[in-house]
Amino acid sequence: MITNLAFEGGGVRGIAYAGVFLCLDKLGLLSRIKRVVGSSAGSLAAFLIGVGYNAKEIQVALLSKNMGDFVDNSYLSSVGNTYSLFNIYGWNDTSALQEWLYVLLRKQNIDENITFKQLNDKGMPELSVVGTNVTKGTTIIFNHMNTPDVKVVVAVTINVTSNVLHRYLFGWRLLCRRRYFQ
Repeated sequence: MITNLAFEGGGVRGIAYAGVFLCLDKLGLLSRIKRVVGSSAGSLAAFLIGVGYNAKEIQVALLSKNMGDFVDNSYLSSVGNTYSLFNIYGWNDTSALQEWLYVLLRKQNIDENITFKQLNDKGMPELSVVGTNVTKGTTIIFNHMNTPDVKVVVAVTINVTSNVLHRYLFGWRLLCRRRYFQ
């Protein structure tokens, strides 16, 4: 019996997970999932299961969103983003992605500031998000055991976005100063 799911990255190809969820649901396996883990684009898939979306809701969420909305490739933006790349360590702003994640949480009647511990206390499938601490060149696993007080949206945003293409979040900088990176 399948009780754990792991999702890798793959950029826009992460949309294909909508079909995976529909197949698992059709086989009666999706409701048995206890733990989900994702990296990069797979973090979004894991997030959706981790906050209680069903297969059809995931399909609607993933297929109705233009992933290009998260990248600003305009000329004026690229001038300002060149400065950001070297001073804020990223090219694009992450606010559009964060806002979409907030909307997804609100649709599930979940507080947008929910932490990993709070999510785990709700009895949802255990969510883990795997990322990289580029400063130390190490892996970090965000979940209720390792990072209980980290907001789920912050961890998912960090992991869905490419560290070079998107500016670091303010929360990420705070995390760097805390025990998770010492």
